Amino acid sequence: MTDSTSPSLENCEKEPIHIIGKIQDVGFFLTVKKAGFKIIQASKNVDQLLNISHLDLIGKSVADTKIDGLLEVMSTLHLSIDNIQPHPNTLILPNQKRYNLLIHSWKDNYIMEFEPQTMENTDYNMQYFLGAAMSKIHNSADVNSLLCQTAQEIKKTTGYDRVMIYKFHPDWHGEVVAESKEKHMEAYYGLHYPASDIPAQARKLFTANPVRFIHDVNSEPVELYPAIAEDETDYTDLSFSSLRSSSPMHIQYLKNMGVGASLTISLLINDKLWGMIACHHTSPKFVDFKLRQTCQFMGQLFSSALQLHLMDKENEELEKSRKIGSLLAGWTLKEYSIVEGLTAHKNKLNELIDCSGAAVCAENKICKLGKTPSEEEIQDLVEWLNENEVEDIFITDELSAKYPKASAYKESASGLIAARLSSGFGEYLLWFKGEALQTIYWGGNPDKAITMQGEGSAATVSPRQSFEKWAQIMKHKSEPWTNANISAVVKLREDVLQVIIKKANEIRKLHDQLEEAYKELDAFSYTVSHDLRTPLTAVKVYSEILLEEKAELFDDTAKDMVGKILKNADRMTDLIKAVLNYSKIGKIETSFTTVKVDELLPQVMDDLKTSYKDQIIEFKLGSLPDIYGDEIMVGQVFSNLLSNAVKYSKKKNKSIVEISGEDKAEEVIYVITDNGIGIDMQHIGKVFQIF
Repeated sequence: MTDSTSPSLENCEKEPIHIIGKIQDVGFFLTVKKAGFKIIQASKNVDQLLNISHLDLIGKSVADTKIDGLLEVMSTLHLSIDNIQPHPNTLILPNQKRYNLLIHSWKDNYIMEFEPQTMENTDYNMQYFLGAAMSKIHNSADVNSLLCQTAQEIKKTTGYDRVMIYKFHPDWHGEVVAESKEKHMEAYYGLHYPASDIPAQARKLFTANPVRFIHDVNSEPVELYPAIAEDETDYTDLSFSSLRSSSPMHIQYLKNMGVGASLTISLLINDKLWGMIACHHTSPKFVDFKLRQTCQFMGQLFSSALQLHLMDKENEELEKSRKIGSLLAGWTLKEYSIVEGLTAHKNKLNELIDCSGAAVCAENKICKLGKTPSEEEIQDLVEWLNENEVEDIFITDELSAKYPKASAYKESASGLIAARLSSGFGEYLLWFKGEALQTIYWGGNPDKAITMQGEGSAATVSPRQSFEKWAQIMKHKSEPWTNANISAVVKLREDVLQVIIKKANEIRKLHDQLEEAYKELDAFSYTVSHDLRTPLTAVKVYSEILLEEKAELFDDTAKDMVGKILKNADRMTDLIKAVLNYSKIGKIETSFTTVKVDELLPQVMDDLKTSYKDQIIEFKLGSLPDIYGDEIMVGQVFSNLLSNAVKYSKKKNKSIVEISGEDKAEEVIYVITDNGIGIDMQHIGKVFQIF
């Protein structure tokens, strides 16, 4: 564990730079009570600028500063002041120098900052600087030309030696994506810088306060007095201060780079920090508020133009994905199987977004498309996702960093988007991207963002001193997933889940219908078992009596006929039992065995010839392979089919019924044909609807 009191990169990132308690010496600072305009805090350099000791100024009214017009400005603040944006006013100090007064609110106080005016024309027209620049930025054909044009126009407007556009990556490390500089200067274009160069608390301030300047890295900061203002318990929040001093670490960082002054303009897209325009000068340089406002406006113009370019590209990509996603959702709805819907048609799951391959893990199947890990590797990955990820959408461009096993198949799956369909069944839609080897050039070794000097309590932290180009080969990473990719995946997941819900409702409805059918079947079974068995038993008993007691009355033919009655009565009893068992399918086990069809059919055919003794019947037998099933039920199937064949061909001189079977790898197919009337095909749906 790192000692929280010892110097470290972590401590640097926690430095409270918004309450640093110091300002730059280019201007001065007052904190004033809103009620009564009493001065409760002042920068110590008011001694020189106002000829009043900062000690004496505390507790006085703003009128005691003897700044012409200040009291009048203060009296109208309630009409326009808000909490964040400074409101500039031009004032003349006792030394007759013109200053811009910037005011914003903090709690029950006004923070007042006084900066010198440097523009020769105090009626400076912003349009003078913006006219040509706006036209060039707005009319840029693509993102690259927009970046270059903006850097050039900012340099021309401000006069800084170097202007860079700095883009943040998802891990917050930065990249110089455009640069305009003096010819003799070393190029920084294309270099990357670690996230620690602009730590989290600094990025937060850049988001809140979009323009930041340092006029001279060698100037001594000026302390505020008292450190904590009257009636306050916290240090004064300088988040929105223009004059706020910088962290000593950042000042040293600029010195190590050979920078004498800087200006930074935040670039926000959708209120999020996309990047910055960083202006560097080799010597001290101060730009006043109005010129900074111009730069801020140009930054906003650039951000808007960039957002339009990015949106156009994203919308084009999203529209393509939307069309394919719509087709996939439609096919999934039509198909009984989700896997079939997403993989069996012209457009497949891997075409939804730009990827190396995709997989559907559902319905106890894994269906792979394109370049993917093996089925076993995908199964392990799904199990890991199910156990470790709580989010329904998992996204990474460096899978092996979170799931080390993935390093074994980095060529096919260094990047992953996983959309969970069901955690209980481990069902996912997966998209993969292979490894994209690339060389990144850093502005100095990213692993040496700070250096330690000294030991123990005397140790100090300093920013790195070397900014020489340092190459790093990035492995186990894919190209990043785009917002359009993610949006398309989220939409398809929602559509597939809707299909699953709809099909689940259909199954629930069928289940209810099946339960009702079971009730009716139970009632029917009772009728069969009770009402049919009684007369059947009587038929059998009387037939047996005839054979036993009246045998002398019958010749051999009659005895044979009575024997057939008994035999069919027994067979009818077996059929009744079979019907009862059939009604209980799902409740009891069915008895499956190998049924010898060549032994079963003679009995069925003999019964039919007896039943239709006035009809000439010819049975033609082909191959008769065995069937695996319940013997009684299989016999009933053949009996019904052959009976129908004979019945509906009785108008012919001879009923011809053909029976043949074919044993295939996974099934036995029997075909029964006859020369009867057949079935009108327009009624085929209704005929078999009951089944």
